[in-house]
Amino acid sequence: MRISTQMIQQNGAAGLSSTQSKMYQVQQQLATGRRIDSAATDPTAAGQVVALADAQAQNTAFASAQTQVSNQLSMIDTALNSAQNVLQSFRQSLVQSGNSTLSAADRQGVVASMQSEYEQLIGLANSRDPNGNYLFAGFNQSSAPFTATATGARYNGDQGSQQVQVSTGSAITVSVNGADLFQRVRDGNGTFSITPAASNTGTGVPDAGTLSDRSLLTGDNYSIAFSQVGAQMQYSVTDQTTGTVVVAAAGFSAGDAISFEGIALNISGAPAAGDTFNVAPSVNRDVFSAMKTAIGLAGNAPSGAAAQALNGAAISSSLQYVDQALNALLAQRATVGAQMQELSSLKTMNGTISTGLQSTLSTLRDVDYPTAISQYAAAQTAYQAAQASYAKIVQLSLFSQL
Repeated sequence: MRISTQMIQQNGAAGLSSTQSKMYQVQQQLATGRRIDSAATDPTAAGQVVALADAQAQNTAFASAQTQVSNQLSMIDTALNSAQNVLQSFRQSLVQSGNSTLSAADRQGVVASMQSEYEQLIGLANSRDPNGNYLFAGFNQSSAPFTATATGARYNGDQGSQQVQVSTGSAITVSVNGADLFQRVRDGNGTFSITPAASNTGTGVPDAGTLSDRSLLTGDNYSIAFSQVGAQMQYSVTDQTTGTVVVAAAGFSAGDAISFEGIALNISGAPAAGDTFNVAPSVNRDVFSAMKTAIGLAGNAPSGAAAQALNGAAISSSLQYVDQALNALLAQRATVGAQMQELSSLKTMNGTISTGLQSTLSTLRDVDYPTAISQYAAAQTAYQAAQASYAKIVQLSLFSQL
């Protein structure tokens, strides 16, 4: 192998450059706080850092979504709570309207209060978030979901419910289908309803009824008809759907329970011969139209025992419906509460994951300052030695050996 003056100088310069590069690399790490400034520094760790940074970015996005959803659910719960309060007040006014001793002025005051509560509920059903999106419009969040009409309200929203992804495997609903909440509430006791015929002449008023045996329910329509046999009042029950007589003739006294096909009910007062009461499966009704009907009933001041009984039965039916509407709001609040609990758990988990990712990232990416300072001192010493050595080398020449 031939040794030349040029080779000696090139090797010296290469050594000086290498020690200088090492010193600058450590100096850069100390300045930035990062151990890895490029994939070349540590390819394996650099790949792990990229994967962890992506996971951390996704986790941060989920944290932001969780905060947004939490605020949205809180607004929905507040609106539902206010709606409950309005319906409770409406119910109290409706009960008050059943007092036959009210003066005309007092009755009009009750009606005015109920009308105000109806309008308040319309307003709450059209609640919006800070961005102007309607909470109870389904996907169609840009238009007011409810418009008041003479007989109730018209729903302008759609049948969907918007969801937001809050974790890898969880999405939470942040809007409510207003039609489900306000227009699909079961009447009666939620299973069946009892209505006196408008032609009744007695003073019989039915209660809400109960289930004596759910397994016996047929879902058919029934008619309870009263007749007078001598001194004894009797009733019969006919299945109007099949035409079958369920109860042929049974004695009746005020307060007696009437039971058939899993249904039990009481009729207070004194039904007259020829009076009938219809029993039908519960159907969905619109809250706002039911409120309008109730307001009309509250304004009535019927004269005569039979008319008062029919009005009282209608008010009782309206009260049953308001109770069902309150139950629907309560059920929706329970759903929102469960979502908020789930969100709280996800927030806690998200925080734990974020801490773990940050710790791992720091271990891989961040500088260990005591070690880096020691490495910098060693590199600086090596660089200074290389400088001194190179200064001697450049003075050498093979001619000096001749």
